[in-house]
Amino acid sequence: VAYYEKMRYFSNRIAITELERAKNSKRAYEYLNDDEVELVKYRMSFKHPKTDICDFYANLDVGFGRGVVPKEMMTTLPRHPHCRCHYEPYYHDVKGKKLSWNEAVEKTMSKFSDYEKREILGSKNKLEQFKSGKDIEEIFNSVRPKYPIRRYEELLNETLKSFKEVF
Repeated sequence: VAYYEKMRYFSNRIAITELERAKNSKRAYEYLNDDEVELVKYRMSFKHPKTDICDFYANLDVGFGRGVVPKEMMTTLPRHPHCRCHYEPYYHDVKGKKLSWNEAVEKTMSKFSDYEKREILGSKNKLEQFKSGKDIEEIFNSVRPKYPIRRYEELLNETLKSFKEVF
């Protein structure tokens, strides 16, 4: 019974995660091709039990507010198994100027305690790498080589290019 329950759990986890991956790719494609959408807001799922990578992206402020980024800066989702976070269009007025990526990362990470930073990055070793100046997305991608965090714009352009080459 334990074996079957474990296999059921793994199957369910894969199904949920891959369904979310497909839904988020479709949404990103729609937002990137919609001229009315200029900014998107990262919405964290209400079922998040602890601090993790999603908290970083939900609090990332590149100058437009917490979690609000230009649609070109949308990155691939989901970020971890069972992740149901998503982007949604943001139509409100924003007052601020765009920060560089490094400034935004430093400003956002400074809001978290050392314990929360370790939880976001994955380990104490990764926190030391971050403090020594390594890019945060490189650190995230070292943990997840199969599904690296990439910009949707790049990913969708590559997909369309390879699709056109095949057909």
